[in-house]
Amino acid sequence: MFPFPYDDDFNKANVDDFLGFSGCGGLTDCNAVPDNQLGVVCGGPLKAGRDPATSEVSVIAKTYNSKTVPRFPEGKRNYRLVVDFMYVNTWVSSEYGFIIVNGVECWRQGVSNKNYDVRDASNTELQFVDTFCNEDSQVGKVRNDEMVTAVCFVTDVNEVAVQISANLIGTWNARSFGVQHVELDKIGATYSDTFVAGGSQLGWTCGASPQVDPCGVLGTFCGGKGIAGIYGLVKSISKTYTGLEPGQEYYLDLDYFAIGTWEAHAIVVETNSVRCFGATILRIQDLGACADGNTEGLRQQVHCKVQADSSGELRVTATTGPSIEGADDAVFFAIQNVFVSQIL
Repeated sequence: MFPFPYDDDFNKANVDDFLGFSGCGGLTDCNAVPDNQLGVVCGGPLKAGRDPATSEVSVIAKTYNSKTVPRFPEGKRNYRLVVDFMYVNTWVSSEYGFIIVNGVECWRQGVSNKNYDVRDASNTELQFVDTFCNEDSQVGKVRNDEMVTAVCFVTDVNEVAVQISANLIGTWNARSFGVQHVELDKIGATYSDTFVAGGSQLGWTCGASPQVDPCGVLGTFCGGKGIAGIYGLVKSISKTYTGLEPGQEYYLDLDYFAIGTWEAHAIVVETNSVRCFGATILRIQDLGACADGNTEGLRQQVHCKVQADSSGELRVTATTGPSIEGADDAVFFAIQNVFVSQIL
């Protein structure tokens, strides 16, 4: 039996191995830095990014198949790929990381967890300013290096060829990227909900037809400003999946966006009335102008392992809660890119 999930954790790597990945440029070990939560990263500062000498951008890559990975299953299967992608140093709003699997881009994201307005001397908006391993370099204008969990799905394939890279303007002296952890798991039936502007709510209680983010940042989502929130048209967004295997475990993956002005409000996702994810957002502020990049919201990627009930149903609910510190009338949220996949 193949040991699923297949777990590539760079904390277990060494300089001669890289766990079969190419393009790392080396390993960055943060374990010597107090209070860091990064461990060992493939890539990082001056290792993975745009080479100032050639202008080429690093591609961190590995192919999983029966020739490269011991006991990889023969035949075509469905897989779920999970990558911990790290943004390092200073990224601007036009830059983004991306993942290609078997020649098809399956994930793309810039730094979206901005909750304040930061500009440099030329009045250019900066999405991210920091050094690596949680060592702050500019007090008052610094965020910790941001790591997000990217999830991709591929179906009916006999190999999984992974390429992890970025669209970067500046060289790795100013911005870099890294990968901390990669997991590949075999899955069964997968249900996906991707919303189309003005189209169906796909069984979700969105409050209105799915809409395109007016600032052109979030894409098309279910819910949104003035629609889903404590004082919105709906207070929660939910859907019941039916026809699942009774008692079977599933992965739930979705993108949740906190929109508007939040002060110690909570992101909440439940399945069958049991909380599977919760996080408190201390502060995001909607300053009202798309040109300033302040209405794009905060993206929280939600990943849960859940279970269908004895009737083969799974009710998913996304909501938020009131704050004891701030007003609730400008607190809105939205969801997109929902996947429910059977764990084998």
